[in-house]
Amino acid sequence: MANLFLLNGSNWNDFFNKNYCYVMFTKSDCDQCKILEKHISSTSFEKQITLAKLTLDKPGFAELKQNHPWISRIDTLPFNTIFSEGKLIDSWSGSSFETLQNKLGEIPD
Repeated sequence: MANLFLLNGSNWNDFFNKNYCYVMFTKSDCDQCKILEKHISSTSFEKQITLAKLTLDKPGFAELKQNHPWISRIDTLPFNTIFSEGKLIDSWSGSSFETLQNKLGEIPD
């Protein structure tokens, strides 16, 4: 089963700088985010990729939002991203688990 690491104000940069890391941007009251998280948590993925979630309505992300101003413009949740070595390499909105599986399948070994 997959584990979603919880990002906070002190560890987000470590995750963004991994070789590959999937990050789901969510809010505490997002029902669609909870559905996607449940799918992720009950799945064993073939690819070994770090999976994380960042809850936007939690405090402590001022530096993150300064370094990545596009985050303040996210208007559809969940907002899904794949980072590699500090760079955003893919992003999409919505809770489609199939889309997530397809995107993770495109990551090179």
